[in-house]
Amino acid sequence: MCAEDRQSKAEREVQAVLRELIQAIEEADVEAYRRLVAEEVTCFEPETGGPQVKGRDMHLFFVRNTTPPDQYFFEIIDPTIKVCGELAYAAYSFLLAEIHGDETVSATENVTRIFQNQDGRWKLVHFHRSGLSGS
Repeated sequence: MCAEDRQSKAEREVQAVLRELIQAIEEADVEAYRRLVAEEVTCFEPETGGPQVKGRDMHLFFVRNTTPPDQYFFEIIDPTIKVCGELAYAAYSFLLAEIHGDETVSATENVTRIFQNQDGRWKLVHFHRSGLSGS
C-alpha cells in the first residue's frame, strides 16, 4: 500500500535525494553521483535518441566530462512524490538555467525518476526525461 501522507518522512527523504542528485550532476560530482545512482540504472532521455540505456557508465562519462557552469539555478516545478514500500517515484517539470562565461543556457523538461530503498538509502534506479524547450 502506498503512503498517502504528502509530508511523510520517506517522501521528504526522496525529495532531498532528488535535489542532491541534481546538484551532483550540475557540479560534476562523480562520487555523489555514484552514491545516489544504482549501478544498474535504466533510462530514456533525449541524449540517447530513443533506446533505453542500461547502467550508469554513460552517465558517469557525462558527469566526468562536463565542465560545471559558473553559476546555475534549478527549480523542481510542481513535484509529485509517492512512496510505495521500497520504491518511490518523483514526477515533475524541471527548469534549469546555467551561466558559462558570457553565455546563459536554459532548458525545461518533464522528468520521472524512480528510486529504490537499498540498504536504508534511496537510490535512483530508473528515469525518463522529455525535453520541452531549450535555448
